[in-house]
Amino acid sequence: MINLYHTTTKHGHTSLIPKSSNHFGLKFPQPVVWAIERESIPMFLFPHNCPRICFQLTSKTTSEDKHRYITESSAKRIIIIEKKWFEILQNQSLYQYELKTSDFKLVDKGLGLYISVKNTPIINQKSIANPLTELLNHNIELRITPTLWKAFDNLSKSSYQTFFINLKNASPRMIFE
Repeated sequence: MINLYHTTTKHGHTSLIPKSSNHFGLKFPQPVVWAIERESIPMFLFPHNCPRICFQLTSKTTSEDKHRYITESSAKRIIIIEKKWFEILQNQSLYQYELKTSDFKLVDKGLGLYISVKNTPIINQKSIANPLTELLNHNIELRITPTLWKAFDNLSKSSYQTFFINLKNASPRMIFE
């Protein structure tokens, strides 16, 4: 049986109630509770609206792309955030809920994303006082940049498995980029 998690800045819940959602660039026709697999946790150890780009190698990643973006890294996954979100990340506590899994269905295998349309009981809760430390414990590399748009332009054309999360909250694209 798979374990599923939901990370949030809100604590004290005993269950999660479906909400209208446009997370992860996916539109759901009705309110949902979202959850992720353990493998996907690092991508969600960020403040609620933090824009980020997550990418990782797959068997389809070309050697050209490997040399362009990950020459020295031994990390399993690389996550890029904007500089202005780094301070928020350092000062924001998170709460990770482990959820009862029986009513969830997989909607994105690469992202490890599941949804349920039912109220979902929480079976365990973990407080994450320092998300940055928690991130680094997951063998990821965190990159901090003034803007995400150059990385977006390059990685959207790459052979990496790439996830663009909350880019609607990214700094505006500058004309000279």
